[in-house]
Amino acid sequence: MTEDLKNTADYVVRRAKAKGATDADTFIREDENFEVTVRMGEVEILKESVSRNLRLRIYAGKRTATSQTSDLSLAVLDALVDETVEMAQLTSEDESGGLPETTASASDVPDLQLVDKTWDDFTPEQRIDWARRAEAAAMKADSRITNSEGGSFNYERSRTVLANTRGFLSEYEGTGGYVVATPVARSTEGMQRDYWVSVARFRAELESPESVGTRAASRTLRRLELGRSERAKRLSSSIH
Repeated sequence: MTEDLKNTADYVVRRAKAKGATDADTFIREDENFEVTVRMGEVEILKESVSRNLRLRIYAGKRTATSQTSDLSLAVLDALVDETVEMAQLTSEDESGGLPETTASASDVPDLQLVDKTWDDFTPEQRIDWARRAEAAAMKADSRITNSEGGSFNYERSRTVLANTRGFLSEYEGTGGYVVATPVARSTEGMQRDYWVSVARFRAELESPESVGTRAASRTLRRLELGRSERAKRLSSSIH
């Protein structure tokens, strides 16, 4: 899929040059998202999506115009490039406009190790299970935990491609996910809520859902105790 995006980026800057642009650069981002929220053991929100966005910057000498689209079909891209070139030719000059005199080559881009391929083996069913386990761990931590705003799991994989008319064309990818629990505690004095979230680029570095739920419960109960303490102080002050 990234190779397709690279071909698109290369096509766009080449067309821009052919249509009269002095220079051009483009940025393409593709995001793959999975999100699930479980509340009281039942799936409340379940979303899975892939989105793409292309941003184009055209230079006509010191004149600049920018545009963007989420439609990467050939006809739309052709029209986008042509219209942006025309727009650039009509704008005012900006002495700071233009690409750098020298551009890094694609071979200069290091491997930043932003991708964890083990996410590919983490099924939707497992992701939903993690959300359930995080919430369940919070709910059973203490009898004062009586409700929940949910347990959630989110995963994202992003792909980014950059290209310009100076010969630069490269890409990078990244992965990441998080698990969160938000329990609600009740006492005779009222209710409180808090949360705990674990975020990691690599799946093995995520805290277990049980750890997330337990820590969320601990934070919520601490907030409950602090609320009780503050009310006791106010009552004592009013009496005296």
